[in-house]
Amino acid sequence: MIQRALEPTTNRQDWQFQFRLIDSETGTPVALTEHDVLKLRVRDCRYWRESLTAESGDDHVAIIDGIAFQITFPRSEMQGLCQHQYEVGATFERDGQISQILIGTVTVLDGIVNI
Repeated sequence: MIQRALEPTTNRQDWQFQFRLIDSETGTPVALTEHDVLKLRVRDCRYWRESLTAESGDDHVAIIDGIAFQITFPRSEMQGLCQHQYEVGATFERDGQISQILIGTVTVLDGIVNI
């Protein structure tokens, strides 16, 4: 499981990031398939409310080169977030087994520019 702060982002841009799952025995990236399920939630800890959600099969999650998940939240969704630190969590499901793969935070800054 990864436990860390993600790079800060702003509420006036698309937020995109990637991560890989590493096999703890071999140290190599886990090969991903379309049958694997990733669920990611961004929660406002002040109100215990989910602010952003991503899940395999929606437009937010893509598998890159068979070994990395790419998560994308468009600017239109980011604009709904205030400047604040948010909690981030993700689970990974394969063959009915669910693992917690990420617990962390992300700081969202006010990007100021309105278009």
